Amino acid sequence: MKQPVLFLAFANDQDSHLPLLDQERKDITQHLLPLANEQYVQLITEATATINDISQYLSQLKDRLVIFHYAGHAESTKVILTDQEANSDGLADMLALQDELKLVFLNGCSTRAQVDRLLEKGIPAVIATAVPIGDNAAKEFANTFYQSLATQHTLKEAFDMASSRHKMASGEELEFHRGLKLPGAVGNPLPWGLYTREDSKAILDWKIPLLQSGSFIISGAGYKYQSGAVMNQKIVETIANAIADYSLKVNFMFQEAKMRKREPKLRDLRAAVIDAFPTPIGMHLRRLIQSDKISTERLQRIINLYSVSIEFLAFTLLAQLWDELHTKEALNIPDAHAKILNKFSTATKSDFNNFKYFDVIR
Repeated sequence: MKQPVLFLAFANDQDSHLPLLDQERKDITQHLLPLANEQYVQLITEATATINDISQYLSQLKDRLVIFHYAGHAESTKVILTDQEANSDGLADMLALQDELKLVFLNGCSTRAQVDRLLEKGIPAVIATAVPIGDNAAKEFANTFYQSLATQHTLKEAFDMASSRHKMASGEELEFHRGLKLPGAVGNPLPWGLYTREDSKAILDWKIPLLQSGSFIISGAGYKYQSGAVMNQKIVETIANAIADYSLKVNFMFQEAKMRKREPKLRDLRAAVIDAFPTPIGMHLRRLIQSDKISTERLQRIINLYSVSIEFLAFTLLAQLWDELHTKEALNIPDAHAKILNKFSTATKSDFNNFKYFDVIR
């Protein structure tokens, strides 16, 4: 599984400088950095965000971005970046292309008007402000929110913690506001709001994922494939990384090794990987990694493992299709698909030597 990314974008203004904005960046980074060091997440921080910075990062982070945080001056229809004002609708359209995005946090003045478009575009949750906010209040709210989120509180719990902290603070001087047009001091005790789509209420229980880190505990990046033993080790570790989210045993080994700050024992990891597969596949995988020799026999074992895996998947899907045919009388199989299935069901023994199982799987 791909490593989730948290993107923090900050933008100050020389003419209306926010003295605590940089401290907000440092506070949030301090809370999230341990998760990044453990490789649970990737943390990207842009201290002087421009339009080019945001568009470049978002184009590179597709299917990985889970949180987008903006802090700086803002208004109802724009965020004020380092180089120029950015239209909020355009930003919403760009963020909507991030399939794994869970939260957009707009920590600037009066960003509530931007929420509707973000939700309409499919963003599950948005934190925004209904009124201008003080620089210190914005810093402290974000500080408490990410401190809570980094310690495995849910999205709703982290928001409630930050809200409670803000309510406890009294007598705050709102000398610096995160908006360029200020109607006056903040009267609302809680200017922030957590907004969700009607069909995304489950997002309130979302936490920063930690179990996905199993995919990154194995090093192995510097291997040079000079021997069968090294290749076998790389095969085991690569497969273990790929199945960690689906095998409780492999995942447990990764978590235990992480707590002890070491990599799993290869012998135990090899056994866990083999046991994670159905017997026909596990048997051929065991035969492959038993041999340390680089030879044509080893190449044949690779081919055997590949062939058995593909055939096993095809027969599994055919069995599921058979069940569906007996439980759903109206099940419609397109002619093109039926042709392939009929070809499979009427194949002779010699036909299977070169049969295209991928066609059946599709």
